[in-house]
Amino acid sequence: MLSFASLHLDPAWVAGNRFELTSTVETDAVVWWAVGELDLANEKSLVDSVTGSFETAGGTVVLDLSQLTFIDASGLRAVVQCHRAALAHQVTFSLRGAVANVAALLEMTGVAPAIEAKTSAHANRS
Repeated sequence: MLSFASLHLDPAWVAGNRFELTSTVETDAVVWWAVGELDLANEKSLVDSVTGSFETAGGTVVLDLSQLTFIDASGLRAVVQCHRAALAHQVTFSLRGAVANVAALLEMTGVAPAIEAKTSAHANRS
């Protein structure tokens, strides 16, 4: 017989919030790696972490989506908030590596083209 008292489960995993965010510092940028599912449960964590790195970013922040398996409207909002904050701080913000389903949603909603266009315009002003 299994005793529930003996189980040690990560509450986020149980709730379906399978998301992890890590960062690395590369030569000229801070790169954030989003892994799993980006939704309402973790959008604030993404925004706070990414925008909190603007001071040490050296001018460029990259959000790598190559291991992101799901994104909903809350996740899209988080990405847009990061981009808007980057513009306000004069930091270049870009996305890279989105898998097919995530890339399709970013394109279909206009998020990816808007970020690419504004990032290019920001880079041209510098």
